[in-house]
Amino acid sequence: MPLDRISQYERVVLKSIKTELLQSLLEKGGLTNERKMEPDTFLKECALPYTI
Repeated sequence: MPLDRISQYERVVLKSIKTELLQSLLEKGGLTNERKMEPDTFLKECALPYTI
């Protein structure tokens, strides 16, 4: 990812995080292997427009 696009990517990620995911992490005390896949997939999808 180009360095000049990192801040854009960070803003998009923070604005796009699903409220349900954050609530689930807070209630259940962190990430399980199963729940790790959802944020990883989400972050990869969000990064695609910024890596080109």
